[in-house]
Amino acid sequence: GDQGGMVANAGRAVRLAAHAPRRRDARVLRAKAATCACSSGRSGRQRQQQALVLSNGHGEDKIAANILEALAERGYGGTFTALPIVGTGEAYRRSPAAPSVDGPAKLLPSGGFSPLRDVRHGLLGLTAAQLRFARRWAKRAVDSNGSLLVLAVGDVVPLAFARWVARWAARHHRKQLGSPGEAEA
Repeated sequence: GDQGGMVANAGRAVRLAAHAPRRRDARVLRAKAATCACSSGRSGRQRQQQALVLSNGHGEDKIAANILEALAERGYGGTFTALPIVGTGEAYRRSPAAPSVDGPAKLLPSGGFSPLRDVRHGLLGLTAAQLRFARRWAKRAVDSNGSLLVLAVGDVVPLAFARWVARWAARHHRKQLGSPGEAEA
């Protein structure tokens, strides 16, 4: 199967794992996600991927850390970079999978529950800095080997970040190939 299909299956399994009513079900689904993400592409070779993990909350950080542990147990050969959108990513730091926690992070007063209160304490500047970091990460991932994976855990915010990262990576890749119409982007 193609890489996009495997990533889509992994994403479905991860979404199901987050909502699994029993812990055993969640572990099985995380393992399925890991299997999908680790499956090799063409000719049976596993590509070295860089994975950006986006999460927006303390609980989401823990879920993402559990998924990274399952991927590591399954032999995922990539490197993990965590970008906690809300908070400082302490769950990642305590994880045996030990992703690098990069990018701007700040503990805001409401923990993401009151955007108006957080705006007064730097939410807009923090979000802009996180988007710049994600864009630079996408460019570096494409420049290094062209293979990247974005895992988003949470609500619409990390999903929007993931979509932007994918668009930036695709645009940068097209620029490298010299596709027409991309020079001015």
